[in-house]
Amino acid sequence: MLILSLLLLALSCQTRMPSNFDLEKKSEPFPGLKVYQYKLKSNNMHVLLVPKETTVVATAVAYDVGSKDEAKGRTGLAHLFEHMMFRGSTNFPDAKQNLASWGGVTNAFTSRDMTVYYEVTPKKYLSEVLAFEADRMRNLIINKELFDIERGAVVSERKLSYEDPPIGKLYWQLPLFALDQHNYRTGPIGHQKDLDAMTATDAQNFYRQFYAPNNATIIVVGSFKINEALTYIDKSFGEFKAEKIIRPTSPVEATRRTLRKKTIRGKSQHNIMVDAHQSPAILDKDAATEALTCQLFANSSVGYLRYQLVEKAIAQSVWGSCWPSREKFLSMFFLQAYPKVSTSKLEKAYLQARKTFPDWLDQKKLDRLRSYYLSGRWEQLRSNQGIAIDLATSIVSTNDYEYSFKLLEEMQKITIEDIKKRFAAWNKLPTRMFLIPEGR
Repeated sequence: MLILSLLLLALSCQTRMPSNFDLEKKSEPFPGLKVYQYKLKSNNMHVLLVPKETTVVATAVAYDVGSKDEAKGRTGLAHLFEHMMFRGSTNFPDAKQNLASWGGVTNAFTSRDMTVYYEVTPKKYLSEVLAFEADRMRNLIINKELFDIERGAVVSERKLSYEDPPIGKLYWQLPLFALDQHNYRTGPIGHQKDLDAMTATDAQNFYRQFYAPNNATIIVVGSFKINEALTYIDKSFGEFKAEKIIRPTSPVEATRRTLRKKTIRGKSQHNIMVDAHQSPAILDKDAATEALTCQLFANSSVGYLRYQLVEKAIAQSVWGSCWPSREKFLSMFFLQAYPKVSTSKLEKAYLQARKTFPDWLDQKKLDRLRSYYLSGRWEQLRSNQGIAIDLATSIVSTNDYEYSFKLLEEMQKITIEDIKKRFAAWNKLPTRMFLIPEGR
């Protein structure tokens, strides 16, 4: 009896949830995917756990900080700091070597709204990965030498991705031209003059302000025991203190319905056009309809613009960038012309497609294109990494990890009338930009 009692006691100790956590929510967004949301009581850090039987574990840390949170004159700092996070911390001074030794996938991204770091590793490394993420959350090595190295890397990235390539140039310049006030007008890569002016001290101040537990969510997806994962997280993050988060305010963009038009030159063989309008914020009632309408109109494989422009040899390619941001931003449509197709011919064909799209769309086309789009979205959720990133972006953008699942369900209910009504509302902040080859 004594031995049995000791065994039962040992088992109960292994399965007991650490006392430093509150279970805030649990749900099953779709069959077989169970998500548990906890809060670490000592510092208000959020944790999302998705246990599922696989050989690998995806770990993500989502920080509620992006380029919209940068101070004036320090644009590009959020993205530059993403680079700094791979430079080493007190207990993991060679971060890249540690990540390589665990195998799998590791990466990060910075947007206007957030910064997310993620790893996919064999499940045996979960405790080490969590210890690593905790150490670089609060004990990152930041000095002038390392800062200058990463600033140089970002300057090179800016040139290679946003100055030389024509599409990157348009992605960078169009929001600056379309918006007058909102913090979204400047992309995460930042202005060159601001990158030149910032210092390691700026990075340290940014780090202490935003890389705090109460500004982060830990996401773990894969094969693990919940209480074991919580124990690892408590051990690694539990003693960190919450910080007071102070964000710059972002002015509301004034309503504009007059078209802004501009032509720039770039290193391109063809004429390129981008057309934009104001998109709803992610929690607006029209967000799902906007996203689906954009796909119906401009999906690169099956959208109406492909049928009207690519198949008629006017454009080589067309695509849309329409996923909603936390605040109102821009839906953008890119059209790369065939050789010798002028910007005027490209624009004329595009405007004609705008006129005929509502009459072209019928129930059969809506059902077919919607199924195509939704199957692609669901495919992204097949992997642990895809689930972790999806939960990360949803929780930061909306404070609801189920957001994207609800959005996909809402898209199933959208009618042709909803699409046509949303399409007719594409008249706020209209902006059109052309890029023509240098020398013409």
